[in-house]
Amino acid sequence: MLAETAETILRDYPEAAAGLGLDTDKRAGLKAKLSDRSGTGKQAMASHARTILGKLKAIDPGALSPAVRTNVEVVRAAYRDAVDGYGFAYGDVATLTSGWRNSPYAVAQNVGAYLDIPQMLEVDHKVETKADAEAYLARMAAYAGQLDGETERVRVAGALGVALPDFALNQCLKQLDIARSGPIEQWSIVAALAKKSATMPGDFGAKAAKLAADKIAPALARQIAAFEAQRSTATSDAGAGKLPDGEAYYAWALRAATTTTMTPATIGTSTRQ
Repeated sequence: MLAETAETILRDYPEAAAGLGLDTDKRAGLKAKLSDRSGTGKQAMASHARTILGKLKAIDPGALSPAVRTNVEVVRAAYRDAVDGYGFAYGDVATLTSGWRNSPYAVAQNVGAYLDIPQMLEVDHKVETKADAEAYLARMAAYAGQLDGETERVRVAGALGVALPDFALNQCLKQLDIARSGPIEQWSIVAALAKKSATMPGDFGAKAAKLAADKIAPALARQIAAFEAQRSTATSDAGAGKLPDGEAYYAWALRAATTTTMTPATIGTSTRQ
């Protein structure tokens, strides 16, 4: 069951396979893929999480060795928190290796594909063969799709009243501008492939530059436009209380981040004392 869960995580979040060096051999197909960061993709991950949690709950921990019981209980707790988090109509949920942040925002100054994917491709995506280079290009195209998926989620969340506070919005826009600034051939996502494939035929650097110009740059522009549209209504209120069902979200985020069963009110009282 734990092995099946791990494979589901890697299929849902191929970035994890790259970071762990597992997108090889029987998982080589993952090397050309990225996670689906659209609303539809989030719903699919939520469905997988509910299915996995149901199976984990059916396991009798008393019948297991101490080591395996600990593993099962850890994974079950992670998926319990994830399923609860997916119950909110906004935000990102961390599920073991599928992302590392719980956030009420799909994109922010420290959250989003525009930050994660260029770094992942530059650092984790190994290019040793032509197939590896082609997979890198496929991931670049998928990255543009991720940007658009997140942009749509930014718009949908904004309509629900879930938008970055003004200071975070300004910082996010600055970083998005940096992400698309400068000559495209010097973008890290392009230069990394050019360097990694320098001894290979196929001019992959030029192909990467074309993909960046044709797909990624326009997707970044659309994401910037979505945030620019929210400037006029942005406020400096950064508290969870402004969110729909904000008190429940805060309580969930506290539990998911710390594993405590204490309520926010109890912690606040203890801190004051």
